[in-house]
Amino acid sequence: MHHFTKVSSALMLSTLAVSTIAAQESTVEIPDDTVILNAKIEELDTDSHQRIFNALFQPDGWHYEVRQAPRFLFVDKKGRVALGIGGMLKGTLQYDFDGSADGNGAFVPHDIPVPYDPEMRSGFNGTVNNSKLYMRLVGHQEKLGDYGMYIETDFSGGKNGDCFKLKQAWANIGRLRAGLTTALFNDDDAAPFTVDEQGPAGGTCSDNVGIQWTPRFGKDKQWTVGVAVEVPQASYTLTDDTHKIAQRVPDIPAYVQYAWDGSDSRVRLSAILRNLSYRSLITSDNHTATGWGVGLSGNIASIPNTTIYYQCIYGKGVAQYLNDLSGMDYDLIPSADVAGKLIMPGTLGYFAGVQYDFSSKFFMSATYSQCRLYDQESLGGDAYRYGQYVAVNGVLEPISGLQFGLEYLWGRRADCNHASNHANRMMLMAAYSF
Repeated sequence: MHHFTKVSSALMLSTLAVSTIAAQESTVEIPDDTVILNAKIEELDTDSHQRIFNALFQPDGWHYEVRQAPRFLFVDKKGRVALGIGGMLKGTLQYDFDGSADGNGAFVPHDIPVPYDPEMRSGFNGTVNNSKLYMRLVGHQEKLGDYGMYIETDFSGGKNGDCFKLKQAWANIGRLRAGLTTALFNDDDAAPFTVDEQGPAGGTCSDNVGIQWTPRFGKDKQWTVGVAVEVPQASYTLTDDTHKIAQRVPDIPAYVQYAWDGSDSRVRLSAILRNLSYRSLITSDNHTATGWGVGLSGNIASIPNTTIYYQCIYGKGVAQYLNDLSGMDYDLIPSADVAGKLIMPGTLGYFAGVQYDFSSKFFMSATYSQCRLYDQESLGGDAYRYGQYVAVNGVLEPISGLQFGLEYLWGRRADCNHASNHANRMMLMAAYSF
């Protein structure tokens, strides 16, 4: 299975041969082009080094776009700590035709204008703002056990998407993690590859500050459970009779997961509980609406050279977690019947994708996704009803770390009054990881 960012390259004049290290739980490989800057490989063959290498080179827990360890590695000769530094330079060109999505470079079906706008018939754009830098530290201390820290940044912040932005910053002790990290309700491993940074309309897309615990158990560590307490993010559609107030209760997500096929295949059942607060100016009272969500997601890799990706999420008050609805003010919306009351609309998001690896250097994938909003009568006939998203792409990796991708995207927005419009986009990508 080939993922978008393989943190491996051939920048340095000298590289190391593949070194297999038997760790406490499994056998891992140091990639053959990893550059250990302050030590020789023969100096690192100790039980302590095996422990930190196992933690560093296991892909479990890495952010979706940085699955593997960074290329440049500083190692403590006593085997107490390792610090990796890496990054990715990613450039894309895009051409919209027969309709365009106004998503600041992202392909968001929600942003397709309805009705058709002749000024947005086509468009040409390009960016390198999704390039990334990151650092990963792992270590071992007798009293604490295994620990680590991770920082990731890109340049997609600011109003125009061209400012330095902190993406993730967290620390862990064992399977306990705290900081800014991928929300536990997300399942990034279930997400199919897209050149488009946004991803499927019905996919999940949130990074939260919180504390997560994800222990594994079973003979082969095939079972994983997760529970978290996270700072909520929410956006409301308000009226003159309602105000948003500070949130008082954290989001509480949890999941249980079972893996097989050497963890290449797995199924996850997720759930989340949310309590969102607002104030009614009609009654001069503060109110809290209780929301929830459930999800089924995972991968199937039983067919040779083929991986199937899937996810389905339904809930109320969880619009912030869905790609097409995040930040669009749908966590709470006005009631159609009671002035000064906000309600949680129902939301549904799902996708199915397949990737076929023709060789170790070339793969193709295809994805269909849909996102739907319910109970939105108070928003009027031109309110969003659903969005559709289709992506078909191919990625070539001629040398380790260098990737070229070509992708076709189709999207459609439909409103409650049955009006709709569509958009088409071609994207070309060049990316180099180190």
